[in-house]
Amino acid sequence: MKHVCILCDHAYEPNRQQQKKLMKFPQLIQICPRCSTRITKKVMARAEQAKTYSND
Repeated sequence: MKHVCILCDHAYEPNRQQQKKLMKFPQLIQICPRCSTRITKKVMARAEQAKTYSND
């Protein structure tokens, strides 16, 4: 079962857990692992930056 990432239009094969989730909730939006790690890095950097500003 292949899916297309909504952010980069890259076709990817979801893992078994993601496949079950997609079968149960087809309306959920799935993104590829590459986009997921990219977004996670940006969010963590933003959280770290907010933490340094709050300590001032």
